[in-house]
Amino acid sequence: MTDLILKFINEPGEYKGEHVAALRKSLAECGKVISAGLTIEQVLNTRVSLELIAAIQKFDTVSGELMKTTNRLSRWMLAFAIVAAGLGAAAIWITVLSYQLALAQVGK
Repeated sequence: MTDLILKFINEPGEYKGEHVAALRKSLAECGKVISAGLTIEQVLNTRVSLELIAAIQKFDTVSGELMKTTNRLSRWMLAFAIVAAGLGAAAIWITVLSYQLALAQVGK
């Protein structure tokens, strides 16, 4: 039980989802048998730290997805703004042309 926990603690790199699941299982077994020299506080602190790691990983994943959605929405808004500006410029151009036509007809 504690060998698995020590193996994961000493392993370099990030904790992946499977590491967190294995550590949860191992901690559940340690919680049943506290005779390994661990106190309730140590097991509880480790469990809370483990849950914090899992929550941060989940937040990171969701944050990445939210960022992709936001970027896609921003691109659509930019395209809409460009189209609206183009339509506005075309409307001004048509207004100027019709004004010139009206002036030309009045002048005849």
